[in-house]
Amino acid sequence: MNAGTQANGSVKEVVPFLNVSSMERSVRYYLDGLGFQMRNRWVVDGKLRWCWLTLGGAGYTAYDYELSKSLPPRDGVGTHTRAEQLKRAERFLKAIVPEAEKANVRLALHPNDPPVPLSRGSEQIMASFEQWKNYLNLVKSPYNGMTFDCGVTREMGEDPVAVCRYLGERDCINHVHFRNVRVRKPYVDYTEVFLDEGQVNMFAVMKELVRRKYPRGLYPEHPRAIDMDRERGIRNQYPGGGGFAGEIYNVGYAKAMLQAALSL
Repeated sequence: MNAGTQANGSVKEVVPFLNVSSMERSVRYYLDGLGFQMRNRWVVDGKLRWCWLTLGGAGYTAYDYELSKSLPPRDGVGTHTRAEQLKRAERFLKAIVPEAEKANVRLALHPNDPPVPLSRGSEQIMASFEQWKNYLNLVKSPYNGMTFDCGVTREMGEDPVAVCRYLGERDCINHVHFRNVRVRKPYVDYTEVFLDEGQVNMFAVMKELVRRKYPRGLYPEHPRAIDMDRERGIRNQYPGGGGFAGEIYNVGYAKAMLQAALSL
């Protein structure tokens, strides 16, 4: 489904992360101009950082990076440079990876999501593909791997299939997050969507995993909220996220992709 295709009737809720110039003007436009209702909000230091807007069955989550990137450090945490964090990570990995190899336990670090370069004053260490490579090279071992998230990969403007192939060739994929997005501006402006309607070719990703004989866990995460979940109550803290019915949809879709890929 390309960017010009209209969404079908199955779309009940989407979660766009919008890099808006003014949260106040944007919220007023959606509420007063389009008739949305504000279902939830997140206010920090007296300023609106996130809000969850709904219209009928659809839900939106607005994200203002210009505001969030200037959030102060948490008490007792301080700020840290990427170089400082990499030094700590290297020390940790050199101590832990040999023990993980003995115990046959594979480490799987998740990349930064959202993949922004700065969070509460601290630089991030897993916010680009090059940074992923740098981290994996700190201690080269299949037991020092990562969670390959094809959604985050696309959020960064990368080709998920090519990145999957790169990591798979090096046996660095120790866990998989299987989800889809629609990106307008890499890193800062994207929408999390149903598995079958984003810019990631999910079947191509699954075929690449099968081609690499990937044997470990695959999690079809971030389910979208649908009416059945809303009627029964959604028990998570993820704005716009779904519940058990959304999870069932994701699992069914992922299993179908796996079955199709294995049949080739």
